Amino acid sequence: MFHSKTATLQNSVSVMVYSLSGLDQLTEENVAAAMAVVEESSLSRVLVTNSMGRILYDTARRILEDPDRRKRMSSAMSSLGTIDASEKIYAAVMDLRSRGRK
Repeated sequence: MFHSKTATLQNSVSVMVYSLSGLDQLTEENVAAAMAVVEESSLSRVLVTNSMGRILYDTARRILEDPDRRKRMSSAMSSLGTIDASEKIYAAVMDLRSRGRK
């Protein structure tokens, strides 16, 4: 699994490098255009900065500015979550504790 994740990350970095390598100058506009392909990759966050450390591109900002994408992400996350997880964990711990006293 680790090697698979490493390979995926290396491939994503290769796509980013390729996308940015053709730019003569890094500006917010041309970096955003070049990184449009990278947004569709499996990376969770990408930051591109200039030599002064100024953020030119941030996938998190793009997500915050896109209500449809936030809605899709929220729906996907809610399908993975358990609303009453803390109560279930507490009940399981108390059950295990009571079994240990017998």
